[in-house]
Amino acid sequence: MVAAINQTEELQKYKYVSCFAHTLNLGAEVATGHPTVSPLISKVREIVKWVKESVINDQIRQKQRESGIEGDLNKIILYGKTRWNSMFYMIERLLELQEVVNPILLKTIRMYRL
Repeated sequence: MVAAINQTEELQKYKYVSCFAHTLNLGAEVATGHPTVSPLISKVREIVKWVKESVINDQIRQKQRESGIEGDLNKIILYGKTRWNSMFYMIERLLELQEVVNPILLKTIRMYRL
């Protein structure tokens, strides 16, 4: 950013121009760290992590194949804390797959009485 500003004559009058992506990331961290949101995101992350580490992930892919989805199958996405937008993608994907995931999770929970 600094080099780009120094090379651009119109921007040299500004002493400091913050990186928009970094500022957006800081705002997202504050919003997702709120006491009412943070526990919910943690629970979603734990569910996704558990699904990815178990055979349930294979069952989700199988159900997608059975339902006639062509092309790439949607996979569960686990977010990384350094990439705030991956949290959005994790929640979005879980909502997209909820019709496939929910029955599998309920069956598994009943079976293992978790």
